[in-house]
Amino acid sequence: MSVTSDESGNDAEDADGASIGITTRRRVQNAQFEALLYKRADPSSEPIQAPASSLPDAQLSTAHLLARHDAETGHLDPREYQVELFERAKSRNTIAVLDTGSGKTLIAVLLLKHTIQNELVDRGTGKAHRVSFFLVDSVTLVYQQAAVLRNNLDQNVAQFFGAMGTDLWSKQTWEDHLKNNMVIVCTAQILNQCLLNSHIKMEQINLLIFDEAHHTKKEHPYARIIKDSYLKEIPSKRPRVFGMTASPIDAKGDVVEAARMLETLLDSQIATTSKLTLLRHVVRRPTEKVWQYDKVVPPFATALHKLLKDRYGDISCFEGIFKFSWNASSELGRWCSDRIWTLALADDVLPKYEGSINKLYYDKDPEQKSEKAYKDVSRIKEASEFVKQLASSDPHGAEELSPKVQLLKQEIQKYFERPTETKCIVFTQERYTAKILCELFTQLKMPHLKPGVLVGVRSSDIGGMNTTFRQQFLTLISFRNGDINCLFATSVAEEGLDIPDCNLVVRFDLYHTLIQYVQSRGRARHYNSTYATIIEKSNSEHTYRLEEVRRAEDIMQKFCESLPEDRILHGYDYDIDSIIHKDGEKRIYQIPSTGAKLTYHSAIAILARYASSLQYEKETSAQVTYIVLPANSSFTCEVILPEKSPIRGLIGTPAIKKSLAKQSAAFDTCLLLRQHRLLDDYFASVYHKRLPAMRNARLAITSKQKNQYDMITKPEFWKQHREVVPEVLFITVISFIPTRTPAREHQSFALLTRERLPHCPQFPIFLEDDIETNVKFLPILDALAVSTDQLNVLTTFSLRVFRDVFHKIYDRNTEKMPYWLCPVVAEDCFEPASNPKDVIDWHLLMFVQDNDAVEWSCGMATELLHNRFVYDPWDGRYRYFTQVVDPNLRASDPPPSFVQRRRHMDNILNFCTSLSKNGRARFMATCDWDQPVIRAELIRLRRNLLDKMTDAEKDFEARSVICPEPLKISAIPASLAASCLAFPAIISRLDSYLIAVEACDHLGLVIELEHALEALTKDSDNTEEHRGQQIHFQRGMGKNYERLEFLGDCFLKMATSIALFSQNPDDDEFDYHVNRMCLICNKNLFNSAIEKRLYEFIRSRGFSRHAWYPDGLTLLQGKDHSKKTSSESKHALAEKTIADVCEALIGASLLSGGPQHRFDMAVKAVSTFVGSASHKVTSWHEYYELYSLPKYQTQGADGFELDLAQKVEEKLGYRFAYPRLLRSAFTHPSYPSAWAKVPCYQRLEFLGDSLLDMVCVEDLYHRFPDRDPQWLTEHKMAMVSNKFLGYLAVKLQLHTHLQHFSNPLQSQITHYAEDIQTAEIEHKQAVDFWVVTKDPPKCLPDMVEAFLGAAFVDSNFNFQVVEDFFHRHIKVHFEDMSIYDTFANKHPTTFLHNRLTNEYNCTNYCLKSGEIPGIDGLPPTILAAVIVHDTVVAEGTASSGRYAKVKASENALSVLEGLPAFEFRNKYHCNCQETDSKAPEIGTAI
Repeated sequence: MSVTSDESGNDAEDADGASIGITTRRRVQNAQFEALLYKRADPSSEPIQAPASSLPDAQLSTAHLLARHDAETGHLDPREYQVELFERAKSRNTIAVLDTGSGKTLIAVLLLKHTIQNELVDRGTGKAHRVSFFLVDSVTLVYQQAAVLRNNLDQNVAQFFGAMGTDLWSKQTWEDHLKNNMVIVCTAQILNQCLLNSHIKMEQINLLIFDEAHHTKKEHPYARIIKDSYLKEIPSKRPRVFGMTASPIDAKGDVVEAARMLETLLDSQIATTSKLTLLRHVVRRPTEKVWQYDKVVPPFATALHKLLKDRYGDISCFEGIFKFSWNASSELGRWCSDRIWTLALADDVLPKYEGSINKLYYDKDPEQKSEKAYKDVSRIKEASEFVKQLASSDPHGAEELSPKVQLLKQEIQKYFERPTETKCIVFTQERYTAKILCELFTQLKMPHLKPGVLVGVRSSDIGGMNTTFRQQFLTLISFRNGDINCLFATSVAEEGLDIPDCNLVVRFDLYHTLIQYVQSRGRARHYNSTYATIIEKSNSEHTYRLEEVRRAEDIMQKFCESLPEDRILHGYDYDIDSIIHKDGEKRIYQIPSTGAKLTYHSAIAILARYASSLQYEKETSAQVTYIVLPANSSFTCEVILPEKSPIRGLIGTPAIKKSLAKQSAAFDTCLLLRQHRLLDDYFASVYHKRLPAMRNARLAITSKQKNQYDMITKPEFWKQHREVVPEVLFITVISFIPTRTPAREHQSFALLTRERLPHCPQFPIFLEDDIETNVKFLPILDALAVSTDQLNVLTTFSLRVFRDVFHKIYDRNTEKMPYWLCPVVAEDCFEPASNPKDVIDWHLLMFVQDNDAVEWSCGMATELLHNRFVYDPWDGRYRYFTQVVDPNLRASDPPPSFVQRRRHMDNILNFCTSLSKNGRARFMATCDWDQPVIRAELIRLRRNLLDKMTDAEKDFEARSVICPEPLKISAIPASLAASCLAFPAIISRLDSYLIAVEACDHLGLVIELEHALEALTKDSDNTEEHRGQQIHFQRGMGKNYERLEFLGDCFLKMATSIALFSQNPDDDEFDYHVNRMCLICNKNLFNSAIEKRLYEFIRSRGFSRHAWYPDGLTLLQGKDHSKKTSSESKHALAEKTIADVCEALIGASLLSGGPQHRFDMAVKAVSTFVGSASHKVTSWHEYYELYSLPKYQTQGADGFELDLAQKVEEKLGYRFAYPRLLRSAFTHPSYPSAWAKVPCYQRLEFLGDSLLDMVCVEDLYHRFPDRDPQWLTEHKMAMVSNKFLGYLAVKLQLHTHLQHFSNPLQSQITHYAEDIQTAEIEHKQAVDFWVVTKDPPKCLPDMVEAFLGAAFVDSNFNFQVVEDFFHRHIKVHFEDMSIYDTFANKHPTTFLHNRLTNEYNCTNYCLKSGEIPGIDGLPPTILAAVIVHDTVVAEGTASSGRYAKVKASENALSVLEGLPAFEFRNKYHCNCQETDSKAPEIGTAI
């Protein structure tokens, strides 16, 4: 500590290096996250990079698999016939009919290059931008074709499919994609929807490519694009059309008729190469063979089949397997028939059977479901164990395989009996067949055969047949690389997928259509390849089918060859007008400003997208419900929109068909949503813009930005009646109550003021040895009348205290004295009614008046030198309490080694003298060298007694020795001087109390002073980060606002909820949420606080050794701190801090009660800070006065409602005066309005949610007075969690009363209730068993909250009803809160925080989140990233910051899983363990 000639030193509150380091660290991490945020803003701007070559295929994403393996194919070279077809496609709409493998895609590439070239020329002349669309029929083909195009085009190619959320993209988003890309590869439905929504116009497209064009029929998106959009555009603005197919027909029928229909629907002409011989040289036709097998035996029951049928034949989910096993006995043989059971009863398949069984029995008999389902599941497990124990038969055995399979085995064995490059595909009709054959050939162990399976993606299958796109790609890669050389495949290998060339293709199951024949044959395009068809000898049906497809191909070939040179067909048999005539009978609505169209077909999709826009993360999927009911000879459909929709739906007009009624009702609902401005001009939901903005309104302020604001440093109280000599003064006795006996006595003293001080609460200070001591204020009721002489005596004593104790000499000016200090008589205690004159120690006052100091003389008795307060008149650093005279020391002796070092250390007398050189010489020449040496305590220069000593203060050496002659012995007793040393801390806290009083007066609120000051106290730059390392922490400020802010925030939510509910009983829940957020958002509170200049009263600085001195007096001697004091009249505050203080003051008002109801003052505080016409009430009872009982509430209750009220009263102990309120609380939004007699529970749930929060928060706040807000919030999570409330609904049997119209919901409730009941039995008396159960359906916790809302309204807004419910049904589970300490810790974010801090001892990390800069109308995407030191460890995205952080945390935990601490430090260059021990705030589950 540096010292000057004055007592002042550097502030203890100066920023230390650690704080600076943390600030710099955060600044770097913020910049790093901002860069990441903008990097992720546009995923399409980041091309798919080739993955690291070191990674195996199994670790790559699907996109990277395509990028790696399609890159290996290189660029394609056009053949002459491809150029020929390309030339024709440039000038007219064309359908290229070519064999599989003939390179139709490359013709498309040539056409794209041509189109792009022309497009660039057009753009150069200023024409509008247009793009090309390559349309495919599956997600797999999106990946594949985009990869091919990227290898052959030098322009940006984008790839889109439905899972990317394209249906939620806005017009602006699409315009950006059109601007940034020349070609877009997507599934056809995406483009169809965009055209209907007018996000894209047909005139913006220059080329439409239809892959596998034979799908263009009926209601396929290919056909709808042409019907609904292409043909509606004028011909001059239509794009070029190019279709690709191996055959124009994909089903049985007339080939020529199908070809002409395809031409009509695509507005194109079929074309094929005119040089078929040239095509044969490029696309080699395989040698076609027919393998004939002997007639198979009829299906029969094998021994295993019969045994299983007898035991388990009644289990419905085995029906398909029994059927396959039965047929397989004939088609495949005994071994295959039995082997199917090994696959079907594998361990990973059993859970699917269980789910199927449960659903089946619930649908039939919900009451008996549990017992029957349990029995069947047990039997399935029994069957599985039985099959496992059977010895597998040898497939080489006689009669184990059918003639058909034996033939396949014999023929394939010829190809694989020696090392070979042969690649083979065996096509089957059924997925089970492919799997069984693969199993068989694996068991046969042919030396050079490596079998594999390729089947389509179908998640609904049971029996071990599920697969994914990724698994498909991995299988194909293995086939290409030779790891698999014989592929057993279904039709998925026929069309689209890039299957490597094969030299053997076998049709194990015969094809049914020409397209199957052509496409499967096209896989055999190796030199000398074979295409084998397996048929049964003498089977006329097989022979006919073989001849039929060959005949159809011949007809198709002749049709193509007979086309005229210009490939134009004359005299179409089909007219496009007749095709779309039926559609013309259905209504179409078009928005003139955008051109967006609403059709019967698009209306259902639009409603589905609208519903999804209302969905939060982790909620049950938001869906539209359609209820079609008969009405006379027609049908009507009711549309029910999701819970969060402001419009519930409508009942459509009657229609003859059910499908037409549904489409019509959807169409009318879209129009209704348009009327209410819930769909924009492109039929997109407005909630993509509104919901996130309102939901995140609390974050809609620059919470980290700080501005400079004025701060009151001195209360106005001291300026009252200044400049006049007072005739009366008011006494406040200040006494000390230590928690343990201090070494030195501290005498009470009095503070005399011109006005009566408000009642101030006691507060702690820390005396020597950090003894906590409460400072108590006792105001004397009667005023003290003072004469001029008495006032002079009081002034002398007060100025003497400042001189002797604090080394300050002020000009004597009684008129300007703000207060006076004086001793009080030695009594144990005083009473407020004490006579004021009897309180003051006038005798001591007169002694100090008459004696400037106690003069030392050489004959003074040594006892008079004991326990004295001694000071150096020349240097404010040296004040002492004397102890005893040391007879062993003399003034001429050198000072003992323990004393503090001073300049003159030659002898004790020189050591304790502060005179200058000349003065010192004169003094030494005349002083008494025989004077005694006194052992003394050097008083610390510690002024901030509001906090415990710092380490430096503790290390202070207080032992000293002095001589009396060079010092002054104060007339003030040592015990009183010791008390006066605490005066700077006392007057600083008193100033804060007085400023808090002025704040309450300014706001018109009556708040207890202790709570008011707590609410206004901000003791660090990041007070709101409850467990973070506090930056620029201000010591000794007492409690800060964080706990009160936690309490006030909850009351603010409840108060505004009640106000909105009372005044707007017909609003929907969404509007309640939006309007409430507008009231309680930080931005609104901040603006209100700025208007009221609240920032002036906030206490953001702790004890200041510059600011506690009396204001208004002229300093004559001592260091002047006035300049420093004036510089402290500004402080930097973040906007969020000011908003938080508003909430803290609401919390303080709540604790302060009210005149009629304990919530009155808090209600008034809410009105003060929200500043809105929606909340003008000033007392609790006014809420009910605002409420007008809705008609449904007051209507007479029917028998059902009365019975419901009686049952609930028996369960919960509350009797409803209005039973229809209770019915409303138990009515789910899915319940059709045609049947419901009351509103659904959403409004009451909104109200009950805030009431439940309030009662839980109050309980925790008062029960745990020392817990920080984060702990309180984490434990409140358990009390109000959906998990607990769902359990409570079942516990109280409320779930049985829910009225809903949803089969899935009923199933969920039933299963959940069973789980709860089972878990409760297993865990017996444990009150927290519900923690380990699964999550409940959302409707169950909603019911509990809605019940609380209903009971509150029913009781005329009596909060006691809510408290009674809490104490009776909720608190019993939470008496011991320690058992829920890990409830929040299980949250990924909290778990990550604990792992980084506890396991890795890392403090330089953060979890940042921010909204990815997007296009207006795009659903908001929040990016979160975990940054450790300078490395982004993991990222996560979601529609809200909360869930983005969860995902990022989960991903980070995966990255860190199993990583030892030393590797963590090496990988992330972490040295925190060596440099820092405190952890930053990463955020919590809240």
